[in-house]
Order: sequence, then structure tokens, then C-alpha cells
Amino acid sequence: KGIHCEGSPLRFLFSLLFWDVIFSSDVPDAFLTPFQDAPIDLEFHPFFYKRREALILARIADLELWSDQQLLLELRERWQQSF
Repeated sequence: KGIHCEGSPLRFLFSLLFWDVIFSSDVPDAFLTPFQDAPIDLEFHPFFYKRREALILARIADLELWSDQQLLLELRERWQQSF
């Protein structure tokens, strides 16, 4: 048995793990107004990646080093911070 979810659990996990990278205040001009709900370059993938490459690679390195237990702790902590 399965459910039809169109990958939403994976997108959600990715969002929790990369939220601080996606919405980093260290990326110049990603937010031009306080009314934006996402960085302006989010839909332009090559530009988005290039501007956050070091942050993304650092997070991937973290993920490679974390044990299963550490990953669960990180997810729990990020969930509690966000919700």
C-alpha cells in the first residue's frame, strides 16, 4: 500500500535541512523588499546555486558526516525552531 504525495515528504525534509541556506542573509540582494516570501533568485537555479555554492557544499558535507542519530536530532531541532 502507498499514498500519492508527489514527493512532498522529500521536499519537506530538504526544506528543513536547507532552510538556512535557502534563506541565508549572507547572500546579497536575495531579498529586495520585506514583503518577499522567498529569495528573488529561487526560481533561477544556476544563479541560485552559484550564489550559495559554499553554503550548499558545506551542508552536503555535514550530511555526509552525520550519523543517522545526528540527522534525526538535526531534523527534530529544526522542526522545533520552525514550528
